[in-house]
Amino acid sequence: MRRVIIFCCAMSPCVMHASAPVEPIIKQDVEKLRSSLLKLFGKGHPLDILERASSRAPERALHNGITIRNGRIFVYLLDFLPADLPYGSDKPANTKDGKIVPATFLLENLGWNASFVNGTLIIDVRSLFNIDYVLRDDRALNLLAFLFTISGILKSNNEEKVAAVNVLQYAAAQDNPCAKLNLGRCLERGIGLRRDYPNAVQFYRQVADEADRYGRVADGASVPFCGVYASAQYHYGRCLYSGIGVPNNDAQAVTYLKLSAENGNPMGQYFYGYCLEQGIGIERNPEEAVQYYRLSADQGHAGGQCNYGLCLRSGIGIKQNLAEAVKYYKLSADQGYALGQCCYGICLEYRIGIAKDEGEAVKYYRLSANQGNTEAQRRLEGLERELSARQAVTYRKLSAAQGHAGAQRRLS
Repeated sequence: MRRVIIFCCAMSPCVMHASAPVEPIIKQDVEKLRSSLLKLFGKGHPLDILERASSRAPERALHNGITIRNGRIFVYLLDFLPADLPYGSDKPANTKDGKIVPATFLLENLGWNASFVNGTLIIDVRSLFNIDYVLRDDRALNLLAFLFTISGILKSNNEEKVAAVNVLQYAAAQDNPCAKLNLGRCLERGIGLRRDYPNAVQFYRQVADEADRYGRVADGASVPFCGVYASAQYHYGRCLYSGIGVPNNDAQAVTYLKLSAENGNPMGQYFYGYCLEQGIGIERNPEEAVQYYRLSADQGHAGGQCNYGLCLRSGIGIKQNLAEAVKYYKLSADQGYALGQCCYGICLEYRIGIAKDEGEAVKYYRLSANQGNTEAQRRLEGLERELSARQAVTYRKLSAAQGHAGAQRRLS
């Protein structure tokens, strides 16, 4: 049975409006970001003009496959990793090299202001041109700041990032869960302010532990959940596992990763599956691990696809199926996942579940090796040397057949 996933950033549990008077300094930061946004769309764009503008107006290229038109940003997901789109959404068959942004990462912040059409994420930013509206709605504050910090959608300078973080802090103080989560991400990555792991973890935990406060929507078959909380559960569990900003605690990490996985987050499903397979913080259970890898893989997560392929190839927790393993390896490899590229190259080189193709194997080994995968580097070197030697023999045979004495001696 497919898990139903609900992204409800526009729903009532997440709609919280600022009631305190807006600080003058925040007005300045919002105006700075608004002005920067307006520059991208050109001058003189009041809302009424945008509403009447022709839908056939040409798109203007921005960067990385992103274009803008009439107050809307069009993000072509071929340039992004659609790691966890809701079921029923259009998924691109593969991705180009470039930025990787999981879809829920966008939906958590844009769900009330975005839509998917034919594999394209359309973000309507017209409301952000109205500073009075933005200052009244903490969701709009979060969206505006998100675009200039960690979304990967807009390029921003340091001044804009600092202003955006100030806006995030203000929205977080109004109890906006998306803003809290995004502020944690900025603190962990040092975007717009000094890197601060302990404070980042505190924001992750705060949002993760708020989950039951807003309630779960049970339908008898599954537990749909707001993506922002499942994401926070994943990030907090990840930090507990890695000892980032908090002492390592495998058992507690697994508790949060399991919550994230059960609530539909593909990164949580992948990570919880890994803990189950390896027996980290929980009793080892390969059969259950495979189930979570499959959930993650079928939502498009490259790590989940690769690990599910590994289980299929080796028969870990599931019946061996080489052809199916190759299918998931390739899905992972074509999303730029280094281990998936290496595993798919091995299958191509040794005819595991697929026809032998050493030239294609070299291609995938090289992609993986360029990302630092040492196994791919070793295999690439050996296979290229072997292919070079074969090619040399081929040329010698051709030369010898034409009567070249030196080539005939080397062949003998």
